[in-house]
Amino acid sequence: MERYLEGVTRWTKRVEEIEAELAAAEVRRTGYANGLAKLIEDGSSTESHILDLLARQCGPIDEDTQARYVAAEERLLKDKRGQLMMIIYSVKFRERYGGPSDGDTYRHENRFRIGVIGAEKLIWVQGVGITVPIERLLEGHLVPFESLHSILVSKKNMFAMDHESLVPLNFSRAAGVDKSQTIPFPILSGDEEVKKFLRGQGSEGSFESICAALNKLVLTAPVE
Repeated sequence: MERYLEGVTRWTKRVEEIEAELAAAEVRRTGYANGLAKLIEDGSSTESHILDLLARQCGPIDEDTQARYVAAEERLLKDKRGQLMMIIYSVKFRERYGGPSDGDTYRHENRFRIGVIGAEKLIWVQGVGITVPIERLLEGHLVPFESLHSILVSKKNMFAMDHESLVPLNFSRAAGVDKSQTIPFPILSGDEEVKKFLRGQGSEGSFESICAALNKLVLTAPVE
């Protein structure tokens, strides 16, 4: 009995020591991370575009994290400047307030954002973090895929917060870089991926209207 009591006491103390060491190490890591972020913000560079972005968000800068961002940048943006990018996300919102019988009622629906890709590299946006360079943006409701008369055209960031979204809109999660939370809908990048999705929704004819609303040039193959 005494041996077990002694063991619990000894290892409880050791756990407390380790937790204190970890807390102290995190304070020091945060200090260095904040210092590095300030240097990048003031114009210095690590000579790596992705590493500069990671440094600014004070997160992990290990080789695996860098590689995942490099892969996401290449998959989503390489050779796609001027093409469309689309995200889909689920929301829950209050449809009716109060009433004599069943009180408030809520409805689920899917919403979309479609934007024009403005560059081939990921960017940093203050208050948002690492994200995609989108020039103009359409927003709307997906069920059914509505006509463009009710779609908002804006310059909002693709992953700007929607307070009714069931999952926080976040580039790193949607791109599969951060796997801490599963995103049900992937990012659709490039005209062909967006066209394919619209075709599956029975709305392929909306592609030209979307491009017109976004002031995007639609390229067609020459007639031989």
